[in-house]
Amino acid sequence: MNNDYYSHHFKKSLGQNFLNNKKYINELVDSLEIKNDELVIEIGPGKGYVTEEILKRTNKLILIEKDDSLIPYLTDKFNKQVKIIHQDVLEIDFSEITAKQPYKVIGSLPYNISKRIIYNLLTNTHKPVQISLIIQKEVAKEYSAKAPKSTILSNFASLHSDIKLSKVVPSIYFTPKPKVDGQIITFSNIAENNINSKDLWRLIRIGFSSPRKILASNLKEYGKDKIVEALIKLDLSEKSRASELTLVQWEKLYELIIN
Repeated sequence: MNNDYYSHHFKKSLGQNFLNNKKYINELVDSLEIKNDELVIEIGPGKGYVTEEILKRTNKLILIEKDDSLIPYLTDKFNKQVKIIHQDVLEIDFSEITAKQPYKVIGSLPYNISKRIIYNLLTNTHKPVQISLIIQKEVAKEYSAKAPKSTILSNFASLHSDIKLSKVVPSIYFTPKPKVDGQIITFSNIAENNINSKDLWRLIRIGFSSPRKILASNLKEYGKDKIVEALIKLDLSEKSRASELTLVQWEKLYELIIN
């Protein structure tokens, strides 16, 4: 599989590290649970190895590729089997390119912009049904962390979806080889924004603004005594830190504060 890479000039600025191992390609595609005729969007198809496996499961596939030099290759390789969009994924209007149809997203993401891509997908006005990605292993762990060691990323992800970690993908199975391993992560049961989600997310962000400080200090703009009283009502210590709360506890804290 590696022999096909000789003609491509890898662009460090785009964070290009192409997955080159059949086993992990199948693991990634399997994790998306593609059913017949489901619309799938692949971010950063590279030389199309993941694309080939997706096409065995559905014939409705959109590729988003920013690299100019790969567009002729992908066009020639897949002819009219796929729709290719030559654009930065961070600038994509998903409602437009999907015609508001349900869709799933897959990709081995550039590690340097993976958080921004995930944020855009989970907060989009037209959200995907499911997302399966390879991202940096350490970042994947942050998204899946649980209380008492939760993170701002895990709370954000839980606010919008269910998270599942799958196989770790060793760095040797990418070309060129990155410095760190990747991991497959799946976001499912992606929720529409509820009426309070923005205000709840603001509360969580402020709570994590200084992670080593206690919540009562970080959330003092809501009234320090009110925060302490609310924590006690939730059977939490008045010295609780943000990482110690589950999303359910954040939701209850929010309800107590605003009432």
